Amino acid sequence: MPGLEIWINVVWIAGVLVIAFVLQRRNWRAEKAEEAAATERARARHTKLGKALESYRKQYMPTPQHGGFPQADRDGFELLDLALLATEEIPDPPLPRLSEKRKIGAGDLVRLAALVPEDDDPLDLWVAVEDREGDHFGGSVHAVGEAEFAAFKGHRIAFHTNHIGEIVIPPTGAVH
Repeated sequence: MPGLEIWINVVWIAGVLVIAFVLQRRNWRAEKAEEAAATERARARHTKLGKALESYRKQYMPTPQHGGFPQADRDGFELLDLALLATEEIPDPPLPRLSEKRKIGAGDLVRLAALVPEDDDPLDLWVAVEDREGDHFGGSVHAVGEAEFAAFKGHRIAFHTNHIGEIVIPPTGAVH
């Protein structure tokens, strides 16, 4: 029969194992709780993004084919349909709401994004609105985002509410 010393060692080892098991279980529960919280945050973010995409989809209206908009071969650039792009991926910064765009009038300044054939990145154009008919605008390029495209300044262009990325005052870094 085992002696007292052996029983003390067995009890001590069993106690250490129980404590280790309890601590491990506590860590496991904390990890599960963190996973559940992360899943809930992801679900909430997904729902929020889904609602934002749905909002952009509801506000989108097809851009007319013959709106007199800039063409790369004729004008050296073409405008990005930012509203259409926003129906697939949330833009950063967010686009102004359609109701805000419909308040734009002569004298207001808007930011449009243009594609230039020799450049892969979109070019920011700040356009001073001169006239408007419904969701169609006319205006002159007030400033451009890159010095190499400064020749676009003063260029008169037609654009649609879908092309408007921001209702702005020109940033201090814009090329005038």
